[in-house]
Amino acid sequence: MKSRFFFVGMFVFFLSIVFFVQPVFAVNACMWGYEQGADAPDVRVNANGAVWADHFYLVGGRYGGGDIFNNLWSYSPIEDEWVELADVPSDLSSSCVVAYDGKIYSLGGLTDDPYLDEMDEVYIYDIATDTWSQGADAPVKLYQPTCAQIDGKIYMAGGRGEESDPTAATINLDTLYIYNIATDAWSQGADMPDTNNGARPALYNGDLYLLGGWQKDIVYKYVPGTDTWSTMTSIPVTAFKTPVLDPLDDANWPYFYIFGPSNAWGGTSTEVYGYDIVGNSWIDVDDWEPTPGTYIASATDNFHDAMIIFATGEESDVDTDDTMIFRFCAPYVASVEPDDAYNYCETQIVITGMNFDNAGNDTLALVSAKEDIALSYTVDSATQITATIPADLDAGSYGLRVHTSFNSGWDDAFGLNERVFDDVLTIEAPLPEVSSIDPTTCEVDDADVEATIAGDHFFVPITAVLSGPDRDDIACQDPTLDGATELTCTFDATGTTPGTYDLTVTTDNGSDTLTDAVTITEAVDDDTIDDDTTDDDTTDDDTGDDDTDDDDVTDDDVTDDDVTDDDVTDDDVNDDDVTDDDDDNDDGCGC
Repeated sequence: MKSRFFFVGMFVFFLSIVFFVQPVFAVNACMWGYEQGADAPDVRVNANGAVWADHFYLVGGRYGGGDIFNNLWSYSPIEDEWVELADVPSDLSSSCVVAYDGKIYSLGGLTDDPYLDEMDEVYIYDIATDTWSQGADAPVKLYQPTCAQIDGKIYMAGGRGEESDPTAATINLDTLYIYNIATDAWSQGADMPDTNNGARPALYNGDLYLLGGWQKDIVYKYVPGTDTWSTMTSIPVTAFKTPVLDPLDDANWPYFYIFGPSNAWGGTSTEVYGYDIVGNSWIDVDDWEPTPGTYIASATDNFHDAMIIFATGEESDVDTDDTMIFRFCAPYVASVEPDDAYNYCETQIVITGMNFDNAGNDTLALVSAKEDIALSYTVDSATQITATIPADLDAGSYGLRVHTSFNSGWDDAFGLNERVFDDVLTIEAPLPEVSSIDPTTCEVDDADVEATIAGDHFFVPITAVLSGPDRDDIACQDPTLDGATELTCTFDATGTTPGTYDLTVTTDNGSDTLTDAVTITEAVDDDTIDDDTTDDDTTDDDTGDDDTDDDDVTDDDVTDDDVTDDDVTDDDVNDDDVTDDDDDNDDGCGC
């Protein structure tokens, strides 16, 4: 199996869900052919490179006949920029480089210490941590071997090195060594039919092909399952360190292509040659433009069937820092952000990649074994699409199908205009989460208690219920949502039983319960309707006598009975002579 960031296969078209969309036309179709990318950091030859995820990694190299580099750079075709990463532990050039499981492996090569000394080191770069480590040394010191990764093993064929005698002059090798990545151990496979160095690798259906080499036109095929080599139809010309396009989509694209092959250093060919793998024959590719120059000893790899990159190397007999791209316009999806969505609401996603256009009958689709549902999208640029994921999708993992207008005429041969990228979006069906309710208390027979419930993943239809042991449930009435995090409703406690109640919120995705959420208590008597359990005499029964209705249990003489004499009606018990009756206490007014 090939290492792939996304496995692209037309067989997924049999999956039934397709989200057809109506584009807003804005972006022109990709142009098939060559273009110049941002220059690589330095002029160099004999660097090597590999693609992982959204970047091409350039390892080492040599400046003409001079210094050997120890640096590592990454190139983003989407951003068209180079970024320097952690240095390789040693100067090196002419190593072989492969990418696997988030790591870059550099095997063998030449070093400056001492000058142009062959190497047996295996250097391993961890992309996530930007750090290097070292694996088990190769069985021999060598440079310019041909390497490819198949099912977690790196197959290193040929090269030029010391073989078993480190004191002997270097020779071309016919050996095959196999590095097991998981065990960090080497084994040896069957020797090649002949010695070779400077060939390029290609893979098809799990088999390894070697194309060309130093003054070679050979094509060798190796089958790992049987540890056997066979010789295939030769290239029409010799091809030393020539860029090779090895399509990832074996099912729809069973061809290899070589660009500007040369016998050795200083070549001038700009032709493109195609190899029919199934037919074991070289075919006419007149529809492919000649290369802008002859590219020897470039770092090269296929970027997800969207383009081939050849960076630096010898271009038409001159060392270069060029980044040359041949774009064959198949759409590529690098990322989807966010890469998950909830089933209860619409979600806007941004799709980043390349070769997007909407100049024709284009569609964008989510793919799984589900029903068909339409959605809308806009092509913002050749590297970005904005789309809306609808609500009410089933939970699960979805692929993304991108169909562009370009390459429609190539469908039968390649299927380049429509591709599927697996597992780029996950639809989740989260349960509601209940965190609090306010208020947390009420009294028996309280009616219309307005409550606010806080939490997450609330959506309609929704219910909220108070429940407790040996008690009738109390249902939330008139639920109203404020987003997905707040629910307002009314509870009626009339006729309820005092005690502590749990709160359960339920949506179509399930339920969540907040225990001991609400306490219902007996009523506290405030005599709003006066029963004088606590006497406030709203209806006066004089249990606590305030004589609002005067019974003179405590005499205030509002109706005067003179039990306590205030002489409002004068009886002269205490004579004030307001009306003088006997002048016993004469005030002198009438004597």
